[in-house]
Amino acid sequence: MKDEIHSLSAERLFCVKGLVTIVTGAASGLGLTIAETMAANGADLILVDRNEKEMKRVSEEVIPGAETAVVDIADPAAIRRLVDGVVQRKGRLDVVFANAGISAGGGGGGGPPPPGRPPRGGGGPGVGAPPPPAGTPRPPPAGPP
Repeated sequence: MKDEIHSLSAERLFCVKGLVTIVTGAASGLGLTIAETMAANGADLILVDRNEKEMKRVSEEVIPGAETAVVDIADPAAIRRLVDGVVQRKGRLDVVFANAGISAGGGGGGGPPPPGRPPRGGGGPGVGAPPPPAGTPRPPPAGPP
């Protein structure tokens, strides 16, 4: 029983030492915090963000020497190139912490989709649509009355 309990320890369950890991949105906020934590625990990191200036700062000042990639995660072909490149260089990819967001408009970080790309969405009112004019009343939350 003791061996069974030991095998379920947080240290063993969440050990990232040596795991080849991509963290998106790694230039700031939650993505950066996750990247710092994973680096401190021995993960082999590839930090991804579309903000080149901040990625350079992170790799120089926050997580020195970290491998970085400037990628817009709203571009599926760029993601494929990133993953293929990591697997080619490292031989594998163990973890992807997909922290960066894509707005309903299709461009990462909000705003309209890039030229030639249709809006994402289709999941319901407001998804892929522009926001309502200021002062428009909001519908009541869904759920039991």
